[in-house]
Amino acid sequence: ESMLQGFVSQFASEEVGFVLYDEKCVEFVGWEDSEYLEMPIAHNTKEAMAALKMLEGEMDIRLKMLASSGFGNIHAFNHREGGIGRFKYLIFVADEICDLIVHEGKRVVSIISRLTAMGRAVGIHLVLATQRPNSRVLSGRLKANIQARVAFKTCTALDSERIVGERGAENLKGRGDLLFSCELGKVTRAQGVYVPCKDEPASAITVLPRSMR
Repeated sequence: ESMLQGFVSQFASEEVGFVLYDEKCVEFVGWEDSEYLEMPIAHNTKEAMAALKMLEGEMDIRLKMLASSGFGNIHAFNHREGGIGRFKYLIFVADEICDLIVHEGKRVVSIISRLTAMGRAVGIHLVLATQRPNSRVLSGRLKANIQARVAFKTCTALDSERIVGERGAENLKGRGDLLFSCELGKVTRAQGVYVPCKDEPASAITVLPRSMR
């Protein structure tokens, strides 16, 4: 939710669009009529697969257009001199990917792997969440192309290792306290943003050095 709010606060609906998967039908209720939605919210694995296949097809079209026009990424294409037409950034957000991977297996992992490996160049990004970080869900193939990972408080040190590559998340305090892992294996502790109700001010994200963990 905080990521979606962050995108909305910075970009117009002509610049970024959301594709949401919410199997529990409770997490993204407030976005059902949003102008940022590219399609109705997916509420089951069949609809989620259709959404991912749509994004994969869009990615292939964009990659061909970039190749034929001589541009290496979406930023260069959108800011070309005298160019007509711009690609919108597309963000796929899954509240829980466990059931999707369990039901669809290799098919969905294959699509996700392609999108995470090549989608960045053409403005297609994935935000995948799970409350069950077991080896079946977070397989080596899935994690290979997902460099940026966030772990909130986990039940065990093993869960922490599966998500960010090292222990520590099992000792977090909760309420947005997190570990963030990006490229080169660097893990940083941070405080997640708070999306308030009514008119309360939102807190900014706070990054803590390793010595303060």
